[in-house]
Amino acid sequence: MIRVPHPPSDRRGYAKTSIGILHFTDLHFGMAELKEWWPYVGDELMNDLEYLSGVAGPWDLVAFTGDFAQKGSKEEFEDVRHLLKRLWKLFDEKGYRPRLLTVPGNHDLQRPGEDDPVARTLQREFGDPAIQRAVARGDPAYLSTIESAFEQFELWSRQPGVDVVSTRRGLLPGDFAATFVKNEVKVGVLGLNTAFLQLSDEMQEGSLAVLPRQIHAPCDDNLVDWAHGHDFCVLLTHHPPSWLSAKALAELNPERGFVLHLCGHMHEPNMRADWLSGAQGTPVLLGASLYSDIEWGGTGQGRISGYSACRLEPIEGAVRVRVWPRIAASRRNSRLRSDVEYFQLPRDREEIEVEIPLRGGSRQSKRSTRAHPTAAEILSLEAIARRIVDVSRGQEELENYAAEATRRDAEREAEMAEIWRTLGEFRRRLDHLDGA
Repeated sequence: MIRVPHPPSDRRGYAKTSIGILHFTDLHFGMAELKEWWPYVGDELMNDLEYLSGVAGPWDLVAFTGDFAQKGSKEEFEDVRHLLKRLWKLFDEKGYRPRLLTVPGNHDLQRPGEDDPVARTLQREFGDPAIQRAVARGDPAYLSTIESAFEQFELWSRQPGVDVVSTRRGLLPGDFAATFVKNEVKVGVLGLNTAFLQLSDEMQEGSLAVLPRQIHAPCDDNLVDWAHGHDFCVLLTHHPPSWLSAKALAELNPERGFVLHLCGHMHEPNMRADWLSGAQGTPVLLGASLYSDIEWGGTGQGRISGYSACRLEPIEGAVRVRVWPRIAASRRNSRLRSDVEYFQLPRDREEIEVEIPLRGGSRQSKRSTRAHPTAAEILSLEAIARRIVDVSRGQEELENYAAEATRRDAEREAEMAEIWRTLGEFRRRLDHLDGA
């Protein structure tokens, strides 16, 4: 892979134009079991952040992709505010103050009653274009129900108690567009509420919607022009692409200029490049649950606990993305470490690195026409390289085993030869005694 010269670097060796992002998701404050474990988990999180800050920091942004709370209550969001203040105290001690960006999850709302007619209509009949148009134009008959459900999230997100990025609000609670500037690099961040139809447990994977109006409204009514004004863009949602409808996925195609999609909901860390429009898709970083010791869906399978740190560095015609995935050692051992299992990291590395080509949706892409491998190709090549390394290590182990087996066989043959020699000597002596 061709590399280009780095711009001047900070003390950790990262380019001063690189953007550091800390990604959290799925905390679920309000669960009784979490309250019992959080004093221990919180300390482990702070210890790991202090370590990782020296490796992957400083961070410019903290992206929290939903499910801060369990039932969307005011008290739960107050607990989140206290946690954030503790995090920012650590950042202060390290000499920097990142800014917070948030989108809501399906637990950050207070669900209407089961007999609420508007909620039932939204969930069961949202495929009707007339209802979609009504929501898109802000019809209070529907919008008031959605806004009421997310009221506590909205109140908290406007004053979370820490530094935030100035945002332009969109159609639904939690929709926003923001511009972050660092050393003349302009990063666009689009956040979308993908949970507005989860007003009960009825919605299934692959059924959630993203309205075109949601995407364009916070971007001065034109996402394409808005993206062109940035060097690159990042997308935040709570749900991964697998939970969105085909129509929603079509709206979030890679030509929109996104180089990274941060999300959660599944409580299982992963990084894929084929969720959005096949092999050319935007890499999707699916986050682990920040921490919960609760089994998932009554299956007996525990949520995977952890978080990720990222660095995004604009280079010629592309963005270099580094990700440091962190994971708890086990459900009962909250000590965090590098996530080598889910991300298949080499034994000597803590991060994965890919280069994402810019596809015409940003001002950076206008500066170079140099071809870059797609994200899927890069991830595939890295996986192949890791497999080759593993196979090579396996081959070396087999060769060592074979050599050891050959050595032991030779020793056994020598021992048997000695035994036969001793037996022969003993037989000759017996024959001699018989002849005497």
